[in-house]
Amino acid sequence: MKDILSNLKNFGLSEKEAKVYLANLELGNSLVSDISIKANLPRTLVYDILERLINLGLASYSIKS
Repeated sequence: MKDILSNLKNFGLSEKEAKVYLANLELGNSLVSDISIKANLPRTLVYDILERLINLGLASYSIKS
């Protein structure tokens, strides 16, 4: 796991961004609250990080009604 985190950091992601990215990959289509729990980060911070990952093309979102 540490190798993957260091590779993502070499790619240009911060440690928190890498944690959110990996949590998102592991969980697949999920709620921000689930990603936040998996990454062990505050939900409000995860929203900001996901926005950056979306801008980088590393994540996407869908709205469910």
